[in-house]
Amino acid sequence: MFDLYEAAEVMMRQNLHRWFPEESDSQIERRLLAWLRKDPNFDSIPFKPLVEVA
Repeated sequence: MFDLYEAAEVMMRQNLHRWFPEESDSQIERRLLAWLRKDPNFDSIPFKPLVEVA
C-alpha cells in the first residue's frame, strides 16, 4: 500500500516540475503538500501560479 502512496507522490512532484518549470523546489513542495493534505485553503485550482510569501 505504501508503495502506491510513494509512487503517487513521485509522479505528482514530477508533474508539478513539468507544469511549473520556473518555480523553485520550495514552491513545488508547497504545491505537493497542499495536494497531499487536500488543503481547503489552497485554491480549488491548485495549478495556478503561487505568490511567494516573504
